[in-house]
Amino acid sequence: MPPQTSAAVIALSLTFAPALGTNLTGHWAVTLDPGFTDSPALLQCDITQDGRALTLDCDAVVSAGGTIDEGAVKFVIMTGPNDLLPARFSGVIDPTGAVIAGTWRLEDTTGNRVGRFRAEKQN
Repeated sequence: MPPQTSAAVIALSLTFAPALGTNLTGHWAVTLDPGFTDSPALLQCDITQDGRALTLDCDAVVSAGGTIDEGAVKFVIMTGPNDLLPARFSGVIDPTGAVIAGTWRLEDTTGNRVGRFRAEKQN
């Protein structure tokens, strides 16, 4: 393996190593910018991780599902009238395993609404 290739593999491994061993189970504060109503919002979520599967219980949301795969996190929260609108979140875990940052997208009758989110583990 050429030196540059092995260095790149080592750097990639070090970047994702903390995230791969991280257990996301715990309480998280999730900031949405903007939120679904075009103003910043804060959600309090309890995340349970079982292998690569995630279950989220956030504020008034009964339950949401998601996955973790090599440092990438994806989950869907149902929102809107009768919880029929899926808000899709896609983010990356930082090397400490205590922060997930990314984007959200909500499709509704007005089209696509998008924003950023940052989740910080509280315990």
